[in-house]
Amino acid sequence: MFVQKKKILLTVFLIMAVAMLPIFEETVVPEWKIQFVDEDGKAVQNQRVQQTWKDYSIQWFFSMDGIDITMTDMNGYVVLPERSIRVSLFDLLVGWLWEVSPQINPHTSYGKSSFVLCRDKADCQASYREGKALPNHVVVKK
Repeated sequence: MFVQKKKILLTVFLIMAVAMLPIFEETVVPEWKIQFVDEDGKAVQNQRVQQTWKDYSIQWFFSMDGIDITMTDMNGYVVLPERSIRVSLFDLLVGWLWEVSPQINPHTSYGKSSFVLCRDKADCQASYREGKALPNHVVVKK
């Protein structure tokens, strides 16, 4: 009887351990090409741009936002690569449940999102939410 309980506990432990392995890749933000222009419509060169990204449904527990800073090219463009995370089956299940939570708490953050901000005393921003189009044009105010 003791050996059978031990086998059951070991099996449950192994299933839980496998469910916690980050074996799935989730895209948080697809590749994103944006042109930065001034208020006159001229390309803004060498502008420092910061992108943050996070999947609030999955990365809600002890997880920092992804952050990257880059510069616009001579035509004011920046191409931000696809941003992905590795997640477990457990993360996916909890994420699915978390997306239901706005029906319970409307102040809950959920889903995939990204923000792009200008640095160095320049004012601009663009944002992305899953299911919405990626903005491809941003006006920079100095």
